[in-house]
Amino acid sequence: MGGKVLPTTEAGYLVTPDERVFWKAAMIGQHMGRSPEKDFPDDLRPWVDSLVYTYRITPLNAVLLTEQFGHLDGWLAERRRHADRFRAGLATSAFLRLPRYAADVKPVYHLLTMNFDAEAAGVSRDTFAAALKAEGMLAFGYVPSPIPDWPRLHWQDYQGPRVSWLSTLAAAKVDYRNLPLPQCWHRVANSIETRFDFVDAQEAQVDRMLEIIAKVEASIDDLREHERLRGPATPARR
Repeated sequence: MGGKVLPTTEAGYLVTPDERVFWKAAMIGQHMGRSPEKDFPDDLRPWVDSLVYTYRITPLNAVLLTEQFGHLDGWLAERRRHADRFRAGLATSAFLRLPRYAADVKPVYHLLTMNFDAEAAGVSRDTFAAALKAEGMLAFGYVPSPIPDWPRLHWQDYQGPRVSWLSTLAAAKVDYRNLPLPQCWHRVANSIETRFDFVDAQEAQVDRMLEIIAKVEASIDDLREHERLRGPATPARR
């Protein structure tokens, strides 16, 4: 099926004549609050994150889910086979590397994450990702910041739409503000993700992705000059 490893549908409906109620509900019940949609209110954007409620699966979703179990092993094998092909081709890249995994670890790929060496490239992650995207390869930074940095966990000074968990954090005197997370910050700032939903033969697509990476790297001097003149690209999000 592609998409997530075991995709179903979202459950539940909300009907309201109040647009403000709709967007606040989206923020509490859907990933990233549907913020990429064009009508999302700008004043709510500072509070967007992945802290959402999820609910019991519906019978329809249960059927969609369980019907996929028989295909799962084959789908995962295809994802891993394509990832191995991509890893082998990426070995000649000057600026991108896939994470290394222990011998007994077998990743399940939905998004493929790469480590970008901004210092060696001489350009920012966002500029490099924008160049990949301009050539036809989806490339973005999936995680915007470490979870402890999300304002909706900071009960001490939170000013956004009401959420239910802040009172619990306040009672526990949990303080997530300004935690030193240098490795996490570095990983967030230097990762590039791409969709990798190859559950059938897609070798040509993998090879095309590798060609795009090689083309962008071959033009790195032009990219450095472009960033020098115009500044880093706007962060690309999924």
